[in-house]
Amino acid sequence: IRIGVSTEKRRLRITVEDDGPGFPAPMLETGVRAFGSWRSGGTGLGLVIVSGFVNELGGNLKLANRVPRGARLILDLPCEGPSDGANGAHH
Repeated sequence: IRIGVSTEKRRLRITVEDDGPGFPAPMLETGVRAFGSWRSGGTGLGLVIVSGFVNELGGNLKLANRVPRGARLILDLPCEGPSDGANGAHH
């Protein structure tokens, strides 16, 4: 698993990648759905919870597959820079 973090124009982007089988095509087409797990023994709630959290913060979640193999999840969130908060506080 690889995790990357970057910021640009008051946005925080967190990218999580792996080299597993990737997301199934139907999941990429329909997006994250409650109880729609594609993994054996999965509940289908993990990404739904993450997606809800990201949406509440005003961000978005993107799913993609890597070539030749693997999955990519991108969390794009609003963030304040060092001078954006009260008294220069970091958030």
